[in-house]
Amino acid sequence: MTKAQEAARAKFHKFCEEHADTDEFEELNWYDLSIGYFMNGGLTVPEAVELATSVRYDDQYWMEYD
Repeated sequence: MTKAQEAARAKFHKFCEEHADTDEFEELNWYDLSIGYFMNGGLTVPEAVELATSVRYDDQYWMEYD
């Protein structure tokens, strides 16, 4: 994992922690949101998809807030 990917992962984790209450009715698609978040942070599409998949299934960033 590159330094940019590690930084994006950490920043997104903080984002999830800070906005856990935002999706009270669980209407957001956090996986899609994470792809856009990573792309906006400068990652390529393949990098963003790979990282989004990792934080979804390996780290379960937003699952811990359900």
